[in-house]
Amino acid sequence: MNEDFKKILKFLEKLPGIGKRSAQRIGFYLLKMDENEIKEFTNSLILARESLKICEECFNYSEERICKVCRNENRDNSLLCIVEEPSHLFFIESSKVYNGKYFVLGGLLTSEKEEIMKERINKLLEKVKKNELKEIIIALNPTTEGEATSYYLYDILKEYNKKITRIGLGLPFGSSLELTDPITITKAMEGRKEIS
Repeated sequence: MNEDFKKILKFLEKLPGIGKRSAQRIGFYLLKMDENEIKEFTNSLILARESLKICEECFNYSEERICKVCRNENRDNSLLCIVEEPSHLFFIESSKVYNGKYFVLGGLLTSEKEEIMKERINKLLEKVKKNELKEIIIALNPTTEGEATSYYLYDILKEYNKKITRIGLGLPFGSSLELTDPITITKAMEGRKEIS
């Protein structure tokens, strides 16, 4: 195995849900791809990275200053769903069960992105203060870090006298939103419970 291919495998192993064997399967599949397909794939990745911005309202990925979800006047402004990453927002959206607004934390309490998250929490509190919210939904992964962050958010949000819920137990502890099918996400959103 040459050094360039080993480097590709190392990058693939960094992807969520991809272990050593999956990285090898994907790596060998990429080697078999037509050269034009490889160029199209890499160009698309570069262009997507260059064209995407961070939404100034919710911190989702966006092609414009404000993302489509935040600009959509048909969304329910009284609902706010807090997620860890833009990918989690994408997976909840794909379930088509939720029609409110979002807020992307960008990390969890014990993650390496803690500084980004603290900054975002200040933005979240501003959003909660200025909007007429009926319900705040905490939709973080059911992991130790996700649980700790959920309870921290509950503690700082409860003083605003809003209904605060967590997504239901359609998601097993230790799982991840991006590895969950739309039906399970639907059940988790429908089964959300108020935090007390």
